[in-house]
Amino acid sequence: MKIYYQRDKDDSPELNELLKEAKLEFDEAWLKEAEKQMPAGMELRLQDTIDRLASEEPSARKSPRLNLHLWGRIAACVAIVLALGTAYNMMQHSDNPFIDTCRTPEEAQLQMERALTLINYHSSKGLQMAENNCRPLQEKRNGHLSKYISFE
Repeated sequence: MKIYYQRDKDDSPELNELLKEAKLEFDEAWLKEAEKQMPAGMELRLQDTIDRLASEEPSARKSPRLNLHLWGRIAACVAIVLALGTAYNMMQHSDNPFIDTCRTPEEAQLQMERALTLINYHSSKGLQMAENNCRPLQEKRNGHLSKYISFE
């Protein structure tokens, strides 16, 4: 929680001092609460890590950026290997769509006739539905036009 207070130039030094004290008290209370949440032994581990890093030479430490680049390269290589493996697997196991599935020419003719019959049936049904839905609109439109147009 942050508390914002806009200071004026004519604020008294006492008010500034009170604000500093309040901030210090708030920071101390927050730190105590954070210490309660810290796992057991965490302070010792952090102190050991700080001491170890302080004793090492700066050149001996690895740059985190270098480490990030290394992991990025490894991830890219893994992604390429997975993509190539997936493509190879798909090529090996994909069914050829042009393989003849009928055993005899008569069976192929029967399947073709069946497919054409289904197409004809469903297209006729769709055209009939379209005609039934459009007929009221055509009659309504023709009725409006006929009062303006006469053939005498």
